[in-house]
Amino acid sequence: MARVIAVIMVASLALIMFAGCEENTTVLQSETESYTYRYANVELIFNFDSIFGEQLTLNNANAMPVGVYVVDNNNPDLVVFTDNWTWNGSTNTTTDINFSEGQELKVIIVIYSQEGILAFPIISLLGSNFLSGLEDTWIQEKHEEVIILQ
Repeated sequence: MARVIAVIMVASLALIMFAGCEENTTVLQSETESYTYRYANVELIFNFDSIFGEQLTLNNANAMPVGVYVVDNNNPDLVVFTDNWTWNGSTNTTTDINFSEGQELKVIIVIYSQEGILAFPIISLLGSNFLSGLEDTWIQEKHEEVIILQ
């Protein structure tokens, strides 16, 4: 009886561990050539079929400005997209990127606070690797998630 309980406990623990691993990964599937990822009124559209090649569109319908950082999850040195500041109500589209179907991408979205808005001149000078230079008081919310384009 003790052996059966031990087996059930180990199986339950394994299930919890594996379920927890999937919680931070979202698989984006699409019937068209574009994939849409949304978080907190921020929308990223990954388009494979634009006339310019791969294209990423960032729509910020949030009440506050945002910063977005997208890297290859298996090679964090490979930056796919970075935008340190997109005003609320704005759209940013770029074609100077490279991503592929099946690729695991780590998406980091920073929603700036009121203090962050005041620090805009500093944040705008931080460049493409802006995350490491942000002060905690400038950030209202930070969201990280791994997505897979399939």
